[in-house]
Amino acid sequence: MTEIVTNKESLHKNGFCVIRKLLTDDEVKKYRSVIQKITDKNFGATRNEGEQCYQSPDIYNYPEIWGYIVNDRLLNILRNLLGPKIYYLHNSEASQYSKITKDINHGSWHRDSPCRRSGRGPDWDDDLPYNVVTAITYLEPNDVTNSGVSVIPASHKKSYAHTFSNLLRVFDFKTKNIKLLRGIREKIQNYIGINCRTDPGDCAIFFTNLFHTSLPTKGTRRAVFARYGADGKHSKNYVNWYLKHRKGYDYVINDNNRVKVEDFFNLLRSKSIFHPLPEEREEIKDAPVPIPER
Repeated sequence: MTEIVTNKESLHKNGFCVIRKLLTDDEVKKYRSVIQKITDKNFGATRNEGEQCYQSPDIYNYPEIWGYIVNDRLLNILRNLLGPKIYYLHNSEASQYSKITKDINHGSWHRDSPCRRSGRGPDWDDDLPYNVVTAITYLEPNDVTNSGVSVIPASHKKSYAHTFSNLLRVFDFKTKNIKLLRGIREKIQNYIGINCRTDPGDCAIFFTNLFHTSLPTKGTRRAVFARYGADGKHSKNYVNWYLKHRKGYDYVINDNNRVKVEDFFNLLRSKSIFHPLPEEREEIKDAPVPIPER
């Protein structure tokens, strides 16, 4: 595959597509500033040598970022890709990653779906095609931060489990902490993956069961993402898994933010993308064990 196609066919065939300039320059500037303020509030403004990664899963407490989740341009694109009825799946984050040494960060291939083993669990049932996606928008220029995501085309399909590329992915994962093999790992990544390089305001959309990894980061990279799904069991399973299986990710509602959270939910309802919250934890076959709190 020699080019990245931004359309419905690319998403369903390859598992991903890229929307150029989803956000305006003013929106990019706004979200950069907001994420910096959130990061400074939690980390302090002083930066030390080394790596610093801040991810805020409680965007419901920051009205300044709600506009991304309900962005009309994004919602219209998602309806075209997934169908007329879509939901926000109560999972969004603002992130800032800083690498202040001369080296660059190397991630590892992973999936973000509840059932991460190809062909195992309800995410892979044949009765309903998988329809939960990540929409991540980067806020920094690629030539400065190497912003973007690397994806393995078609790894959202059952047949991928039997491909040579999957064996290479497993090798890449098993050797991710061995520095002497970094060069081999980079060659493997270039062989099996496609680098979706992004500039400020560009949005990568991909199925959460697609293998992906962040591009090696230089400097400071900021991004904001949210997850959405079409009607059906996959969205229901995702919300239940994210809020009830993962410790520390459910809504924390108290006297200080109760009105704010209700305003957030009403905003989602006004856009017809509010997904009902699960009342209790339901078992999801082949979903990973609960992830510890941050």
